[in-house]
Amino acid sequence: MGKGLFVTATSTGMGKTVISAILCRLFSEIYNKVLYYKPVQTGAVYIDGEIRSPDSEFVSRFNSDKKNISYQSDYLFDKPASPHLSAAIEKKEICIENIIESYKKKSYEFDAIAVEGAGGLLVPLSEKGDFISDIPKRLNLNVALVSRAGLGAINDVLLNLNFIRQSRIKAGAVILLTEDILPTDIEEDNYKTIKRLSGLDNIYLFPRIVGVDTENYIFGDVESKLKYFPDKKTVRGWLS
Repeated sequence: MGKGLFVTATSTGMGKTVISAILCRLFSEIYNKVLYYKPVQTGAVYIDGEIRSPDSEFVSRFNSDKKNISYQSDYLFDKPASPHLSAAIEKKEICIENIIESYKKKSYEFDAIAVEGAGGLLVPLSEKGDFISDIPKRLNLNVALVSRAGLGAINDVLLNLNFIRQSRIKAGAVILLTEDILPTDIEEDNYKTIKRLSGLDNIYLFPRIVGVDTENYIFGDVESKLKYFPDKKTVRGWLS
């Protein structure tokens, strides 16, 4: 049975998809079969008349030379909004049980699965009380939390970590995105403060990718910054 990691962020647009793309590349160098799984995608695109997940497309194009990575989404909606709203507009409903069952089947087929959420953990999936956080909780997946490293990071990250712990979910890693390769004094202090107050060791500073555009499949300077990302052995330990 394969291992998985749930990638989330303190807010929308933080860089979940870029981090997921990097993780899939590193996993592909360790495991035989890797899956990028985006259970719910809002703001879908049409390519050659076929509805697609733009996030899956970005991760796929970034790892185009990696033949052992597969890509899948279960729910695709046109409107780029909260999943519950996007689904309601199309008179559809997201069933979390389908997502749970889908992942469990995939876990027997793939060695490592990177699961990317939609928005943050408390984004509603439906009006029945299901949230994005229920996915890693039900599947017992470690969470990789992505956040900016600058002003506001302490509050954003600690709130999320408190919620993760209260929900009995394990934080596999926290990735703090700095504005440049060398962190500022504020970013460095935020990193140390979050580490001290949370008691979590798996916290990492990583320079944000400049010029990236996931919607238009532009990778920016990601290749030159990969060397600053935790190595294969480290990210392997984030899986559950």
